[in-house]
Amino acid sequence: MSNTAAMEEIASMFLIDLRPYKLEETEEVRKARQYSEVLASVNDLFVKALDVHSNSLGYTPREYWKRRGFSDKTINRMGLGYCPPSVDGKFKDWLSRFPKDRNDYGLLDKDGYCRFSDRFIIPIHDMYGNIAGFAGRSLTADAKYLNSYSNEYFDKSLLLYNYHNARKYNSVIIVEGYADALAW
Repeated sequence: MSNTAAMEEIASMFLIDLRPYKLEETEEVRKARQYSEVLASVNDLFVKALDVHSNSLGYTPREYWKRRGFSDKTINRMGLGYCPPSVDGKFKDWLSRFPKDRNDYGLLDKDGYCRFSDRFIIPIHDMYGNIAGFAGRSLTADAKYLNSYSNEYFDKSLLLYNYHNARKYNSVIIVEGYADALAW
């Protein structure tokens, strides 16, 4: 008797259905997946800007991260990026391709401009490794760090930064800020 025949016979003895199971995607799951995909695409734009744009200090954003002590390996692994100041028009056009209200992604301010313009970007992940929001570090603005606005997928008070990576280890080190966590 073949393995397949044996498996089918045992399954029928225990009334086990061997037909392939297809998980139905609910509207809630579809919206969460879309949100995650949009933020991943936005982060790709921020990462691409690392070597293309220079900031107000006259060096590339990648150089900023390196001056902070982060290697290319860390920059790439953590998806660090930069949101150039000229992004607003292109950014709004790009976001308009998505069916959801653009403000639902926590990226635009009340006037419709990119909240993270001229900021160094740190993606914030949920426990599964999906990007849930962003932190933007400014070198010139009064507000040193800005985060994505809270929404149904991002609430900074409910997320532990870098937890998706920390889960791989049997111990953790608690630190104060994003840069401290990146340094480990």
